[in-house]
This record gives sequence, structure tokens and C-alpha cells, in this order.
Amino acid sequence: MTGKKKDLIIRADTVVNPGKITVKKTACHMVIRDGIVEGFKHAADNSPGSIVLDFSGCILSPFFCDYHLHFAQDSLAAGKQIAETLTQHGIKEVYEGGDSHLAGVEMKNLLKDRLEVKTSGCAIYKKGTYGKFIGKGVEGFRDARELVDHLCHERVDYIKVINSGIFKADTEKVSPGGFEKKELAGIVTYAKERGLTVFCHANGDQAVREAVEAGVSGIIHGLCVSDETLLMMSEKKVFFIPTINAFASLSGLTDDRNIKANIDRAVGKHLLAIKKAVDRGVKVMPGSDSGPQFIPYGKAYHEELNFFKKAGLSDEYILTSAACRSLIKGMKADFLVLKGTEVNKVFVNGECIKE
Repeated sequence: MTGKKKDLIIRADTVVNPGKITVKKTACHMVIRDGIVEGFKHAADNSPGSIVLDFSGCILSPFFCDYHLHFAQDSLAAGKQIAETLTQHGIKEVYEGGDSHLAGVEMKNLLKDRLEVKTSGCAIYKKGTYGKFIGKGVEGFRDARELVDHLCHERVDYIKVINSGIFKADTEKVSPGGFEKKELAGIVTYAKERGLTVFCHANGDQAVREAVEAGVSGIIHGLCVSDETLLMMSEKKVFFIPTINAFASLSGLTDDRNIKANIDRAVGKHLLAIKKAVDRGVKVMPGSDSGPQFIPYGKAYHEELNFFKKAGLSDEYILTSAACRSLIKGMKADFLVLKGTEVNKVFVNGECIKE
């Protein structure tokens, strides 16, 4: 006869949940039975024969969420390896920001047992401007409405709209992109009527402000955002996914010292804006913009967290922003053991998969 499986008790000092970090005066013990969290208790309550793993001085955290990355069509064959890489880096949930072939929809189905993928399918952009690699172009509101309907049919999780171009490091300017204000407002309103949240790619203060005025829920990138627009984002509860590392990574694509200096200057300004955003009450969330070869999955996400530190954000803020769900009784014992913001160990179903 097989004996009863012993409880696993994880000892640590701190527990992270989305929006909240708890520091215990006495050690916190998470009890795991058959791969499920049974609850939390004090050391004195440990049952005889239980296995105790002592991570004193460490932090228990749910897995992280990468709020902005991309899956291209040619990455589908490597989907399982990508999911494994993300898991090893403590990431179990991602928001996929679009591909012209709707690869995110396929990846969501392919990885449904490995990774929680929330996809936009493809971004919506104005024909003739930036967006063809990650989206489908439209002439105006009527085309955009039809595309939103199509994306609803594909069961996407949110809508992504492009309202600017991208940062050009050689000129320190943003390339053309985006919609007329009336068009953008119409797209956002229609998407919401269909029950979908709208994220907006926007660089340059005017593009960001117009997106906020149109009613988007979140701004992706947001380079050159002004203090006034940040205040508007705070008032309207618009979140901010700044993708700092993606901008910084552009330095690796050039040997030109002047271009590198331009990138450094843009990154420095962006870091200041991120701190101002948090100080004004804007929710700032980590997104790696991974997908391109020079922005690797997993590794780039942790570089983003390091940039949050450089911006002056506290470890507490960073971790509660990164955590994608709460550690509660009845959930699968999928969690991280952290030292600071660094992933030390990864547990899936109560089993350690990364030492």
C-alpha cells in the first residue's frame, strides 16, 4: 500500500501578490499538497513528517506577466521552446502584440497547456504608415470596424491600435503613423462596444495624448510623453507599458557613436518619464517587446525590470506590477522564489524546475 504523500512547506519572509507585497513579522510558510496550495501557516503548525524547504530571506511570488511581446509566423515551429524559455524566466502569462499573419492566435492554441497567451491577433494601422509587419492596414474607420469584427471572430483577447510610427535613432524623431483623432476615437469606441480592451502603440506626446483622449486603456512605448499627458493618463486610469529595454537594445544594431548617443539620450528621458508616471499615479507595467532576435524572450523581460530599477522604482512596485495573479489556497503550486527581483527558483505543480 502506498503511504500518504508528505506535505511540502515553503518557508520565506515575504509574499508578493498583484498590487500588494506582504512582509511577515514571523516567517511565512506556504503549504503544498499534491501540487496544490493548501494555504499559509506559521512554523509551529508544521505537521509531522512534512518536507520543509527553507528560503529565509527570499520572496515567494506568483509567476510574472510580460505585457508586451510578439510571436511571428516563423516562430510557431519553436513555440514549445519559447514557452519553456519564458517559464524558466518566471513568465507564465503574456500579452501578444500582433503579427500580420495572426500568429498569436495560433500560438495561443498551440501553447494553451504551457503558457497563457492573450493576443491581439494583429495590430490595426493606417495604410501607408508604420505597422505592416505586426498588423493589417486600414483606410479609415469603416475598414477598421470590419477588421475589429474579424478579430472578434478569431477570438482575440484585446485590440491593439497603432497611432504613431517608431523611434528613428539616426534622427531622434518618430516615423509617420497613426489615425485622425475622429477615426481613432471611433475605432476605440467600436472595439469597446464589442467588449474588447484597447491597447495603443504611441510615440510622441501628441500621439499619446490623442490616444488617451480617444479612450484607450493602455499606452505601449510612450516615448516623449509630457507631464501634462501623464496627468491625463492618471486621471483616466490609463496604464503604461514603456518597453525601455526595446529602445535601449537598438544600440546593439549600430556601431555609430552618434546614433548610440541619440539612443542613450532617448532612454534617459524615458526613464525620467516613467518615474514621473508612477509618482503621478499611473500604473506602469513591464513589457519586453520580445520577438526580434535582438530582444530575446525572457532575458529581455528581466532587463526591463532592471530598467525599472534604474528609473527609481522600488522592488516592491516592480514585483507587484510584474505578478500576474495571487498565491491563494486551491491554486496550482506554480510560483517563484526570488532574491530581490531576480528569479532564484521556479516551481511548477510544486516541483522545482529551475535550481
